[in-house]
Amino acid sequence: MAVLARWEPRHGRFRFRHPWKQYLKLGNQIRLCAYKIKALSVFLFRSDQTPYEIRSRIEEPCANIIMESGKALKESSLMLKQFAKSGMANPHVANAKNASESLKSVLRTNPWEGADHLQIIPAATVASLLIDIVFCVEKICEAVEELANLANFEPSEILHRGTVQPIPDTDGAVHVITIAE
Repeated sequence: MAVLARWEPRHGRFRFRHPWKQYLKLGNQIRLCAYKIKALSVFLFRSDQTPYEIRSRIEEPCANIIMESGKALKESSLMLKQFAKSGMANPHVANAKNASESLKSVLRTNPWEGADHLQIIPAATVASLLIDIVFCVEKICEAVEELANLANFEPSEILHRGTVQPIPDTDGAVHVITIAE
């Protein structure tokens, strides 16, 4: 659909300058991230086979990666929905990268000494997929920022961190979004 949309007659505020190729690039990045998240969900069901000692060591960095990656994707989707851009870099991507480095350091300390190799494969795969997802989320956020610059999105107060602002939805409902620093 996005390939065919390039041939539509000019309309809206973009006229013929709409960055369709950037939307395609963003769609590809989102698709790759979705594949990795789907693979992650398969391995999460099998992670109960992993010994508790190993799971407890990697649990906190994994939870931080998931939480910060989700926040980064929410902020990027809000930028696209509102045709607005934030004046600063997304701090959630940096937090997710820090959590990823923390997970890598835990994995380097060899938390599975004496464990059966077949029992650690699901946990190692989950850790590897989470590290890959952080990379994908970073690429998605970069693509959204690039799209916001190319499409001349307006700076918005909604996207500034540390504020609570109501955002009206198209159906008349009001959603309050709190973005912590």
